[in-house]
Amino acid sequence: MGTHLRAIPTSATAQWPAPNYTNPERRTWFPVFGLILQVVATLLFATRLLSNLLRRGGSPSIDDAFISIAWLFGTLFTALCVLGTLRLGFDRHIWDSDPNSFSDSALWVIWVAIGFTAAYTLTFLFVLVLMCRPTEAFWKSFDPVYSKAYQCSSSHVTNPWVGALGAVSDFYTVLLSAILVWNMQMQRRERIGLNVILALAVS
Repeated sequence: MGTHLRAIPTSATAQWPAPNYTNPERRTWFPVFGLILQVVATLLFATRLLSNLLRRGGSPSIDDAFISIAWLFGTLFTALCVLGTLRLGFDRHIWDSDPNSFSDSALWVIWVAIGFTAAYTLTFLFVLVLMCRPTEAFWKSFDPVYSKAYQCSSSHVTNPWVGALGAVSDFYTVLLSAILVWNMQMQRRERIGLNVILALAVS
């Protein structure tokens, strides 16, 4: 069953041109553009890493670990964008996307997941802000010269909950993506490959 675009006002949709579902305008240049930038980023990353490993530009440090992680996720992001452009319609205007290709139930599940994540994030944000009296003691209490009297609640309860809900959020985000991808019309090899990439996000 199709869905309508609830978040876009009719004053905006009224100005859209007639949809073209059979032969839409596409940004076919993006895969080449994305891959070129990925190659450049990989060369710069490899140059820095090799230089540090050979002790020619410094010694390996924690920065290299963070850069390696960033490069990995950047590579996965580029791969997903290229795949979305080639297979999932990322390269066309929204008015050229057939609304009957979207599922109401899938959209509701996604909105519930977004709402849950936003709710617990805001909740714990307020908990952190109100954890200490006065509020400034939350960060100033680590200053050895801070002498104002303060009282802070223990974080031994809130921190595990933050970690647990964050892990649950990561898991259902990847799970929802995997379910949606599995139901898409694509070759089995491509579907399995994309789910492997999503599984890496869990790790």
